[in-house]
Amino acid sequence: MDLRLDRCVIEVAVRVLGRPVLRGRFRADRATIDAGTLIADVSAKSLRTNVPLLNRVLTGSRWLWAARHRTLSYTATVVPDGPRHLDLLGTVRVRHTRYPLPLRARVVHSDDDTMVFSAQGVVVRQRFPRRLSVEVAAELGA
Repeated sequence: MDLRLDRCVIEVAVRVLGRPVLRGRFRADRATIDAGTLIADVSAKSLRTNVPLLNRVLTGSRWLWAARHRTLSYTATVVPDGPRHLDLLGTVRVRHTRYPLPLRARVVHSDDDTMVFSAQGVVVRQRFPRRLSVEVAAELGA
């Protein structure tokens, strides 16, 4: 199954006391699920935030360095957990560093041709921001 690019949202948030103070949205370039493995590539330049002019700072050389590292990659093993839940046990590669990013997914709809799911997880880093909340909503189809 391949990702339907027009039906995918990837949001990242920095939260303080449970409230998002900074939100960003990425666009996926491609994703596939094959034999229990999910592989997704996300364009680093596609980042859009809720703070004006911050996009250029976050995609610049001190953060994502999108001019040099154009893609963020996510690879996960898909483990079914009941009829409507999936555990995505994976890592995200940003620049040259890999971070564990387990996602808990809920299958909203599935049939022979499509699967719609929403997933949540947290990336824990060694430096600021220490925790990034990640939310994904996507549709995969044949």
